[in-house]
Amino acid sequence: MTTGVLLMGYGSPDSVSDVERYLRNIRASHARPGQVVEPTGEEVERLRHRYEAIGGISPFNRITGLQARALQDSLASMGADARVYTGMLNWEPSIASAAASMANGGVSGIIAMPVTPIYSQASIGGYSRALEAGIARVADGLKATFVGPWYLSQEFIGIWADAIKAKMAAEPATIEDTHVVFTAHSLPRHALSHCDTYQKQFRELCEAIAVELRLRHWSPAYQSASGPGWLGPSLAEKLDELATDRATKIMIAPVGFVTENLETLYDIDIECVDRLRGHGVAISRVGLPNSSPRFIDVLASAAITSIGQRVRN
Repeated sequence: MTTGVLLMGYGSPDSVSDVERYLRNIRASHARPGQVVEPTGEEVERLRHRYEAIGGISPFNRITGLQARALQDSLASMGADARVYTGMLNWEPSIASAAASMANGGVSGIIAMPVTPIYSQASIGGYSRALEAGIARVADGLKATFVGPWYLSQEFIGIWADAIKAKMAAEPATIEDTHVVFTAHSLPRHALSHCDTYQKQFRELCEAIAVELRLRHWSPAYQSASGPGWLGPSLAEKLDELATDRATKIMIAPVGFVTENLETLYDIDIECVDRLRGHGVAISRVGLPNSSPRFIDVLASAAITSIGQRVRN
């Protein structure tokens, strides 16, 4: 039985000229059935500006492709009969087209893996609905199993602990004089159910890395809130607070992300640096795991566990 492993991400436009279509896709994914929500010209220009500021394109899609190829090789080395595909929620290849490719390729079951360490029904629900709709169009009876959160994998915690240590050594910075701000994507509070563990998972991941490093000064914060009523504190609020408290060195570790994207390359590397300019604060950012061999090992371990469970069932 050949298993299809589907790496799923938010996706990113291929060029600045694609930004309007990309934003339209995002609006459509959040709209009610039959509702058409067109982005305004101001929204399009604002997003174009952000992409232009990082060179016109995000590396997200390219790196996800590298992750898929490396994961394919890793699973093959483990003897797994699996093929790895990629599917984007708001770009191409879409999750629906990936489902069609798997059905046409003779896949007997799908292991669905959003490339994010912490899960929320509010965020994962979009991937699930897109995959279910894609399967319904091409292959009645094909089943998908979602990989569970792997945020407390000891290897994943070690990846972040080692990356923070390496960044401190390069600055130079120390545990004593540096405040580490861990970040994850914000979500609207109204979208979180009473049993949603997103905040708990984020806090546990932060604490696990802090314990591993014996950090003295650290805080969690959220990125990309779209208005009041979203999870906080926002990263901007946390940076303002630390600057007011006369922190001299701040290191941002975006542990809720694993692949470089607009939210790291622009929101942190440009906006956050500009925000603290002139405040006498040294600010830096830890790079993401991307397609590093250690991170691919984390994905492979999670995939193998789910493949084994599928075979047993």
